[in-house]
Amino acid sequence: MKKILSVLIMIMIIFSLFADSLAAEYSNDLIEYLENNEVESYEEWTNVVRSINDSPLVCSYTNLLRYSSNAEEIYFNVEIDYENEMIEVDTIFVPDSQNITTAVLSTRNGSAVHETYSAAGILIYTVTVNGSFTYSANSCSTVSASGSFNRGSNSLWSSTPSITSGNISTDKAYARISGTATLLWGSSSYQLTLMCDTNGKLTTSFVRP
Repeated sequence: MKKILSVLIMIMIIFSLFADSLAAEYSNDLIEYLENNEVESYEEWTNVVRSINDSPLVCSYTNLLRYSSNAEEIYFNVEIDYENEMIEVDTIFVPDSQNITTAVLSTRNGSAVHETYSAAGILIYTVTVNGSFTYSANSCSTVSASGSFNRGSNSLWSSTPSITSGNISTDKAYARISGTATLLWGSSSYQLTLMCDTNGKLTTSFVRP
């Protein structure tokens, strides 16, 4: 058993060294691109990633969410994490067909997606939280919440997230996914929140606690 464990650890170390050498080969091309160019949508982002690393390995899960639910993109943001040499991408998608307005209450559904990429444009993992909210002029509440953690095609990171929901205040409700992604002795905590206010406006927040 010890020999098997040693072999597995050695394989993972070799894979990690290969990934590091691959990232070095691309030499922060994606960070350099973002420092000199503005990316305004998720579709534009996927085209940039493909052109930088000459690979179609972008997040198929996020694209499935976009196209299968005929979702509209209402928010997109890219930030550079210089300390860890990573790219953080946040998007909110809204399936318009599921939003219903009545005389008293309105329903708002949406999904917040956070993707973490290496400086070479390789997807590390994706965190998604889905929320269904009801709102009126005076209050807002969460009807349901769900979410998922999905690692990239070339990634060995894993996580078992937890889902919570509730009210930040009487005029703002939330759906949240949180957890810790791990790889051997490394770890990375995350918390992604989708919020809805009394106007039905959806916003998102991503932090590493």
